[in-house]
Amino acid sequence: MNKPKAFIVALVIVGFIFLAGNVRKENLLRGLTSQEDIDLLIDEASRPVMHTFFSPILPNLNAQDPMLEEWKEQWSKVGFSTKVLTLKDAAKHPYYHQMSREIEKVFPNDIYNQFCFYRYLAMASSGGGWMSDYDTFPTNFPLKEGKDLPNGGMFTSYQAHVPALIAASSEEWERVGKLLVEAIPRIKDDVKSDMYALLTLREEQLEEKEDHGIEFLVPSWNVKMWFMYLEPEKVDCRDMGIGRAIHFSHAAMARAYNAKSSVFPVEAPWPLGSQHRAAAARAFMEQWQQQCGGSNVETEEELSAALQ
Repeated sequence: MNKPKAFIVALVIVGFIFLAGNVRKENLLRGLTSQEDIDLLIDEASRPVMHTFFSPILPNLNAQDPMLEEWKEQWSKVGFSTKVLTLKDAAKHPYYHQMSREIEKVFPNDIYNQFCFYRYLAMASSGGGWMSDYDTFPTNFPLKEGKDLPNGGMFTSYQAHVPALIAASSEEWERVGKLLVEAIPRIKDDVKSDMYALLTLREEQLEEKEDHGIEFLVPSWNVKMWFMYLEPEKVDCRDMGIGRAIHFSHAAMARAYNAKSSVFPVEAPWPLGSQHRAAAARAFMEQWQQQCGGSNVETEEELSAALQ
């Protein structure tokens, strides 16, 4: 090809890319969103970040959990950048060694519960921000709210004392992490965990014994706690229109699977493996999208504001 022809072809290609980019941008702002559209308009540096904590319990186990991969996909779809924190992030914090000494006394052979406490320090050492369990997926989460922390960075838990979706500054993650360790001896239940330590702090606030400076929000208005079906395979669109996320916890999975009229959305053997939990969560999210239209916040106003 001679130089003049090559130059003309290049101009045509550049023009086509420019035109396609404008069309896709217009589609996004009309609410016709797709992952490609979001990737085009919100580069990785400007996206709000959703963190989670995941470290293999067995040191030689590097396989990724299918639920973790689904978590990444679901949060990316709504415009978040996802970041998986590990024990290495927690170990960077100055309080880590002191926490580990205290935690290992309570949970000497329970790596899982140790890790549940370490995630608070992982968040603190990583600059704070939003964190969700990796079995908690977004529903009607306004993207613009992911860019700024609520309540001035105060530790805010969206499923009451269940740490499924939390926003806090780095200082608050550290402060509450220390409060949880101190609260362990005051846990009334025989079961000890970071969730029950949070419950202890919540009850002390409710009983006005002490104000720990933690915002515990009502779950029903913020995080759905199980598969929201009216009947098997029929999603409750009204309830799913309320709240920012849905938590596919182990308890939620068991409740759906063992219900008298099972509402577990996929065929799976009991006990459920991680691949079955991931498949069930994905199936419900797809049904919600098909039957209810999915998120009610992906409007021109919300997306335009998020891109400012």
